[in-house]
Amino acid sequence: MESLIAIDSPKPEKRKLKKRFKVLLCVLIFFLIILMIRGLVKFYNYVVEEELASIKDVQVGNQTLINENTKLDCMKKIKENYSVQKANIIQLKKQIPVSEKQYNNIMNIYENSSDKKIVYLTFDDGPSENITPLILDLLKQENIKVTFFLLGSNTELYPQIVQREYSEGHFLANHGYSHKYSQIYQNPETILNDFQQCEQSIKKALNNENYTSKIYRFPGGSTGGRFHDIKAQGKELLKENHIAYLDWNALTCDAEGTPTHESILENLEKTVGNKQTVVLLMHDSSSKILTYETLPEVIAFFRERGYTFRTLYDVL
Repeated sequence: MESLIAIDSPKPEKRKLKKRFKVLLCVLIFFLIILMIRGLVKFYNYVVEEELASIKDVQVGNQTLINENTKLDCMKKIKENYSVQKANIIQLKKQIPVSEKQYNNIMNIYENSSDKKIVYLTFDDGPSENITPLILDLLKQENIKVTFFLLGSNTELYPQIVQREYSEGHFLANHGYSHKYSQIYQNPETILNDFQQCEQSIKKALNNENYTSKIYRFPGGSTGGRFHDIKAQGKELLKENHIAYLDWNALTCDAEGTPTHESILENLEKTVGNKQTVVLLMHDSSSKILTYETLPEVIAFFRERGYTFRTLYDVL
């Protein structure tokens, strides 16, 4: 009996070992589960961070795009505002009587201290129904702006042509109403009346009561002839009324005698000479087809000699 008990005694020890093994196994499994959970948590956090980073990049990219678009919008608005302000300034210049500074600018138009050559193409006695539109077409093609000294009587006949001249950026100046010396040069007041009558015709043609041409060209010029003294008094009266006047220092003689293609170009070259600043007299009345036909060569003449084309807007 004693021997049998001795043989069976190790069984409790085996049970203890198994129990310990199971405990260790459970602990090991527990730690493995903990490690797996931590690994999953880290992986999840990594995925979330990457996703957030990508979202942030997109947001930054979108914000950059928004900022760039905002800058472009601001620049566009600035340009638009500048264009509007510039247009308003030009419009105001067309409506305000000539100032003392502007008057002096016109009076001293030939004083050019720079190296730049300047030419002002001017046309008298228009508009005409047959010649002026041809000249306008050519000027538009050549991208050149000029100054038209309008006759009030013709302005009333062809207001639509006056509107076109104005809308295409040409300067509309005043050449009086009738061009009849006996009416205009009776006394200084009749010179002022001649200006004002033409001025009203231009306002009516443009449907703009605020427009003022600012500049008068005396029919036949501001000096010389039997009306010289009356013209001199007229100049003072014009100045008192904030009106400048302008003659010319070169001409094609397209209104003298019977001009020819050759004589127009010869007179052009002879009277321009070596002048740094040129105010060229031409005409766009109904008989001046030769003026239109030679105009491309007149333009080429000045371009070849390095002149810049300007209008009286640039002076005022």
